[in-house]
Amino acid sequence: MVDAARLPITAAVLAGGRSQRMGVDKTLLLFDGEPLVRRVAETAALVCQSVMVVTNRPEAMIEADLPADVRVLTDEVAYQGPLGGLVTALAAAETEWVLAVASDMPWLEPSVIRALWEARGEAQVVLPVGEKGPEPLLALYHTSCLPEARRVLASGRRRLVAILPALAAAEVPLDALRAVDPGLRSLVN
Repeated sequence: MVDAARLPITAAVLAGGRSQRMGVDKTLLLFDGEPLVRRVAETAALVCQSVMVVTNRPEAMIEADLPADVRVLTDEVAYQGPLGGLVTALAAAETEWVLAVASDMPWLEPSVIRALWEARGEAQVVLPVGEKGPEPLLALYHTSCLPEARRVLASGRRRLVAILPALAAAEVPLDALRAVDPGLRSLVN
């Protein structure tokens, strides 16, 4: 039986990067004594029915000491950026909605996930939008996004925003999220 406090969302913690800029696997960096990826997965589990970590290095997730019920998936096609991770997550989701969240967002607030959920209406994508544009790495995606995500990925594009023009999106202004996350720390990586 699913916990009534949890929403019918599969959280997909995207941890597939090559870590080229940092030179180390940032998903395993410690934050308050625990690996970033574990912290994000545990926070998402407070709100989401199920949690998965999508990565190109599943063997590295052993070091993260993830909760037993967190599934670790390998990208369908390796090193295709966040869009590749989303494709893998949408294809494997246990629910109609997937929360895509970067593995290096340690201040993720469950209340922000709930606010996105409440804003979904008839949309296929629900994402925060600010002055700098959309925030696709803390967004909800309906599984109906999968064909478009695969089409865009096959065209050689790897950015999540590339799928947005073809989908019905609900944009949540950052100011609206300030009510539940005053400093918008959930969006900080």
